[in-house]
Amino acid sequence: MIVVGPVSPALAADHAERAKGKEVYEVVKDQAVLDAVRRIMPAPNFKVWSTWAKHGVSAPMEERDGIVFGFGCQPHNCSTVHARLALDHNGNVWASLTENGRNTAYYGNPPDSVKSVLTIGD
Repeated sequence: MIVVGPVSPALAADHAERAKGKEVYEVVKDQAVLDAVRRIMPAPNFKVWSTWAKHGVSAPMEERDGIVFGFGCQPHNCSTVHARLALDHNGNVWASLTENGRNTAYYGNPPDSVKSVLTIGD
């Protein structure tokens, strides 16, 4: 496991509330959310992450313990390639990029309680 990036940037509005029930590709249409993720990960990783967040297969984002989370994944390869996104109601943003079936990195310095929703299998 690799943890990369500064502490999460805060979003000005409660994007977590707006994200509930929407698919990740809908949430990242909001430029503020996309920019927040861009700030917490290196450009090459963001390019891969945003491809699957914008164009991957996904399900509606759900909330667990105040964290709204969801994923976009590579079509026909969802078990191994994931772009995950998590938001809280305080404006924090976290993400993970999973390739080859294992987490290669968490972004935004997520606490352990958030890492669980950024990990394949949760």
